[in-house]
Amino acid sequence: MPLVRVQSVEPLEGFKVKLIFQNGAQKEVDLEPLLHGPIFEPIRNDPSVFRSVKVVGKTIGWNNGADIDPDVLYYDLEPARLEEEATAYNGLESGEEWRSNPPLTLEDRRAFMKLPIEERRRLLEWQAERMITHYESEAEAADRAEWQGGDIVEL
Repeated sequence: MPLVRVQSVEPLEGFKVKLIFQNGAQKEVDLEPLLHGPIFEPIRNDPSVFRSVKVVGKTIGWNNGADIDPDVLYYDLEPARLEEEATAYNGLESGEEWRSNPPLTLEDRRAFMKLPIEERRRLLEWQAERMITHYESEAEAADRAEWQGGDIVEL
């Protein structure tokens, strides 16, 4: 899946918005099914707050810090229910593939800390790489690859 970026957003009726992506694609999206959890409560309850939606970084968001993953908007993906899902990790004790759905419970954090350090590093590196590839532009990625692949010169 190519990375997508939101170029502009226009609120429409109800919880619908018109989105224009940087690749030129345009979509009308009903955000109502995506506005779940405490952070979206003021957005659901006050039409003027919903209508204050704007482009934030590479997606849409609001002044209270709420935003929606641009991949969810573009590819019609099922969003992670960050505030609603109780299961924070799947298979942590055995080091199997995991997924994070904050807020994490104290038990989840303890389970993570019981993993061998190598496994914790692997999980954190995986998470960091996903965040980098999601949020950085193609130019930033090329710059990062260039400085990471260069020679170290001592002066």
